[in-house]
Amino acid sequence: MEKQNFPLLFMFSIGVQLLAVFFYYSLAAAQVEAPPYEPFGNATAAQAGLNAASLVFPAFVSVLVLITLLKIFGLRIFTFLISILPLLIVVIINPLFISVAVGNYFPDVADAVALASTAVLAAAVFYSTVRHVRWLSVAATFLISAEVGAFFAYVLQPPTLFAVPLAFAIYDIYAVFAGPLKTLMSQLTRSNLPKVRNPNLRQVKRSLNLGVLAANIGGFMIGTGDLVFYSMTVAAAFALAGLTGTVATIVALNAGVALTFYILVRYKRILPGLPIPIFLGVLVLLALKYVFV
Repeated sequence: MEKQNFPLLFMFSIGVQLLAVFFYYSLAAAQVEAPPYEPFGNATAAQAGLNAASLVFPAFVSVLVLITLLKIFGLRIFTFLISILPLLIVVIINPLFISVAVGNYFPDVADAVALASTAVLAAAVFYSTVRHVRWLSVAATFLISAEVGAFFAYVLQPPTLFAVPLAFAIYDIYAVFAGPLKTLMSQLTRSNLPKVRNPNLRQVKRSLNLGVLAANIGGFMIGTGDLVFYSMTVAAAFALAGLTGTVATIVALNAGVALTFYILVRYKRILPGLPIPIFLGVLVLLALKYVFV
């Protein structure tokens, strides 16, 4: 069985969170204008819940679509989609973050660096998915997760800022234990290991090629969505309470990460990565917003 290295996973997760804080700070320092995401308003908890649901529902539908296409067309269409869809995110979001981050210090070369980095990142996403190059996929996941997490923290305002990660954490429980994510993983395993009866954990890990949708860090599989919401929560703490709030949230959230993976190792069960860390992290956010003011 593949040797598991939790400290490596832990450092990777914290690194993504700190990079998201840097990206958030870059956007704020440059005073980038971005309309807040609140299609149903943002004055009440009910409106915040509807805003969160409007993001969870597309995630639910997209997994159902992937399952359907995988069953009909097989692995090739799945590999194509999981390489193309992240490319769209890279092309849309990476130029903004890199140009702003670099522009705050070296404005003359910001646009050129943003263009070059986007081309390199897009190539890395596509090549690592098609050729199953783990280290390249992990590197791309690191950057993309921090960027998307910082973007969410920047465009969401309380109470929607609290409702969105909580809604995804609750959805994650359903998706992993009984929902479409469980079905997708089962279908992928059957498609990759059609002649293997009762494949072991090592065979399953090696058979699953999720591109930048998940990263294998130190023998642990962690979803990019988990990293996005970890980094979003920490960046939101920076927005609400500066460095003190950031440190407090990092401690609470990563205590949840440690507990989650301890349970995973102890009981050999696939677990959703969001609930424990996000519940602890959002609890700190709520305290920073409504208690320690």
